[in-house]
Amino acid sequence: MFRLPGTKLQVRVFDRVETKNDQYDVFDIGVQHADGGIDSVVVGGSFHTAKTLLGGIDKKAAKKAKKAEKKAKEKAAAKAQKKADKKAAKRLIIHTSTVTSDVPSTEATPTPETQAV
Repeated sequence: MFRLPGTKLQVRVFDRVETKNDQYDVFDIGVQHADGGIDSVVVGGSFHTAKTLLGGIDKKAAKKAKKAEKKAKEKAAAKAQKKADKKAAKRLIIHTSTVTSDVPSTEATPTPETQAV
């Protein structure tokens, strides 16, 4: 249902009407006034072919949504793993540089050229 701009009328487009018989689907098409009054036409039927076609479309859409959700989860997991790997590498670099700066150097210190040997 949606409201017509500039009016207090609401348009009813294929609003389902509750029925006791599950074999038939009934839909209401019309307008609803601000005071609750309704001007409408009701369309009903069993709509077997339409349900079959829509059911196939719904199944395809659900399968596609499930595949997209799985792909999004995999992408998020890969992103989280990359972030964790980056943090671990940074910790390793910091730890390694701290350890090597505490160890005295074993390399020979160059002697200045002015100093006699």
